[in-house]
Amino acid sequence: MKHITHIKASLRKAIRHISDQKEQFVWNSKTDFTRRKKLDFPTMLRFLLQMEGSTIRNELTDYFHDSPDCPSPSAFYQQRLKIKPDALYMLFRTFTAQYKGTRWKGYRLLAVDGSTIYTPRNEKDASSYLFNGAGKKGWNCVHMNALYDLMDGLYVDAAVHPGKKPGEQAALKPMLDRLSDPGHSIIIGDRGYESFQMVADLEARGIPFVIRVKKPSSNWGFLAKADFPEQKEFDLPFTCKIAHANSFKGNKSRARMLGEGYRPGNRCFSYVSKDSPTYHFQPMRVVRCGNDLQEGEPVYLLTNLPEGRFGLSEIKELYKLRWGIETSFRELKYALSLLHFHSKKMDLMMQEIFARLTMYNFSHMITSQLKPEVKPGKKHARQINHTYAAKICKEYFRNKIGPSHLKALILRHTLPIRPDRHYERKANKKQPRTFHYRIS
Repeated sequence: MKHITHIKASLRKAIRHISDQKEQFVWNSKTDFTRRKKLDFPTMLRFLLQMEGSTIRNELTDYFHDSPDCPSPSAFYQQRLKIKPDALYMLFRTFTAQYKGTRWKGYRLLAVDGSTIYTPRNEKDASSYLFNGAGKKGWNCVHMNALYDLMDGLYVDAAVHPGKKPGEQAALKPMLDRLSDPGHSIIIGDRGYESFQMVADLEARGIPFVIRVKKPSSNWGFLAKADFPEQKEFDLPFTCKIAHANSFKGNKSRARMLGEGYRPGNRCFSYVSKDSPTYHFQPMRVVRCGNDLQEGEPVYLLTNLPEGRFGLSEIKELYKLRWGIETSFRELKYALSLLHFHSKKMDLMMQEIFARLTMYNFSHMITSQLKPEVKPGKKHARQINHTYAAKICKEYFRNKIGPSHLKALILRHTLPIRPDRHYERKANKKQPRTFHYRIS
């Protein structure tokens, strides 16, 4: 039980830490949260953390235990307008930093990926409002890019941008700068992170990586037009250099045949200039590891990990683990009600996003130490039902149940482990959750 109570104490400690510096996290430090009210700064943080998908009135009534003196939705709205989104972001980072992560061969495994979050429709917000054409009804969305610890199942960092703002690679760079131990953190990414600039940035920071790249038959990319053996799997050394466009004048085909990546002139690469027209990448490896289950095409991975410690089987396993961030997005959106926003304002939606990330980590820190009992004679082993556990951990945070009750409930409602099950990934049209219909 000690680890359960310790995690809850760590979250409350992080809330106190942010509250002690509230002047940095409010818009007007001279007047905001200076008077005694029921919805003071720490109460607002706690309330934002435990919010779900119901109406604000129902959420307040539940939080204040059906008291007739419960604050009104208007009072709550006025109070949350005073809080900067940075308050919830720093709470998320402060709480997560207290947890000692699990290492794999001395490295922290960090998957990076992005996910689109559909928000309530608001035509006035030009930065997030998108539409297909004149006369058609548009929609609003934000894009969340995150670093996810695959061994512990925790979000380490995240960046949220409106739908029209910079993409995945631009969002990753500040997160790389904030890494506490970059030299012992392996970044694992999909094809959205393949670029000469991105790989050079990782090299400059001394960060190991495993990134899926486009196939050799593609017109652009690290492996474009390169020749590789016709084998189902291989692990080969790879060298590449980038040159200023003018230095390849009339010699593009030869550069490709030599395996020296050619950069089209309209792409940004900050490591070449007129004074230094050529950039040599550090020695890397290209790993081909079977076919993608969804696309039926071979998977090509680019990595700078040493072959002596990380063979082909280890690289395959690392990329397979990356799927953990995909399933985490689903749990974050549905089990933790990330799709049910309580405002159209961008700053207020940012508050809720980082609050959900914090509670996701809170839930996974607790369940990481709970192991379902192995019962003899059962067909399947059991695993934690994280969707159910997220709700129970919120009840524990609200002081509605104790640690022993929490443990019993989570271990009582587990799921069977069914290995080697595969389903076709269906792309469905997503719709934002409106304010008209909410969970009662």
